[in-house]
Amino acid sequence: MASIDPVDGDKTRVKIVMSKPLYPAETLGLLGLHPALTDKELFNNGFVNKPMDQYWSGPFKIGEWNSSAKTLTLIPNDKWWGEKPLLDRIIWREMGDEAERAAFKNGELDSIGFAGLATYNAVKGQPGVQIRSGQSVGVINLQFNPTRVTDTALRRAVFAAVDRSQLAKVKFGQINWEEPLTGSLIAMPFQKGYQDAMPTNPGPEAAAKILEAAGYSKNGDYYAKDGKTAGFSITYFGSDATSLAQFQNLEQQLKAAGIKLEQDNQPQSQFNSVMGSKQYDCAFSGWGIGADPADSVQYFYTSEINEGVGDPELDKFIASIYEKESHEEQLKMAAEAEKQHMEKVAIYFPYANGPSYAAVKEKLANYGPSLFATSYTDPKRWVNVGWQN
Repeated sequence: MASIDPVDGDKTRVKIVMSKPLYPAETLGLLGLHPALTDKELFNNGFVNKPMDQYWSGPFKIGEWNSSAKTLTLIPNDKWWGEKPLLDRIIWREMGDEAERAAFKNGELDSIGFAGLATYNAVKGQPGVQIRSGQSVGVINLQFNPTRVTDTALRRAVFAAVDRSQLAKVKFGQINWEEPLTGSLIAMPFQKGYQDAMPTNPGPEAAAKILEAAGYSKNGDYYAKDGKTAGFSITYFGSDATSLAQFQNLEQQLKAAGIKLEQDNQPQSQFNSVMGSKQYDCAFSGWGIGADPADSVQYFYTSEINEGVGDPELDKFIASIYEKESHEEQLKMAAEAEKQHMEKVAIYFPYANGPSYAAVKEKLANYGPSLFATSYTDPKRWVNVGWQN
């Protein structure tokens, strides 16, 4: 709890008084919102098909928004007080993978971002095109919906059964990308505080022990309990061959452990609808990774975040992290919290970080993979994008 009060009557300065310690205190000021956004109706519904840019700032503003064509045009912001951008406009278009590849090949797009084999093969070797590569600061994972796959033992068995290196190899083996095997949703392997939180000694036998201890028994190829087969469906989006190959690999791994996997392939256009309404058992998913693992742990591993599913003692432990003044101690506690959540609750199964690829016209300057640099923390990321003569 906190109280926020003006300083000496000055409404532009405030003093925040916390009921208990909070570290680092700087996190309280990372995000500032326009006062109008305290209106719940505006906040929840006011921007649907209306990206009203009067509520934020930056070097660009909206020039045109066409929801039917799924096109957004940005132009320089005449009220921006910082360095002026080099470009006269930036046009964003929402397209499916196949349409995107065709548009780039035909010269309709100047850049496309990707991480899949089909696009890699399509753009590789095109004249006048560069593939700019870097490490993605995100994590690819199997994400359970614990309100549909409610048996914790089944989820824990999956964590034990799956060899994540196989999934990573299927995902990236053909696009010239290798990386250390990841085991965290909150930290990159190169970040301070990273620890591999995944179960040790995994395999079909370990998964079988978990299921049998929970009352499952083998019936043919699969385990069952109370007349219900141990299994669930995996949701993935689009027609990319790599996604199908990942499903097939996962299906084989789980069958070896006596767990039945069913396929739920959805159109790419349904991603927001399906994931937003949680109409899935488990999904191939991805999340961005922040610069501070200690800050990130609260956004994945608390019961409040996961529809009330979790561990009360772990919730208390996570809350106590932010009372520690030492960042070193916070990092150790965050890693321990992640490890405990993997063992006790088992919702997020990280298996790769992956690359960040951008295919660009070769004269497009200062654009491409950028690790933790983002437009909302560093306006110069967009200010300096331009064309070489």
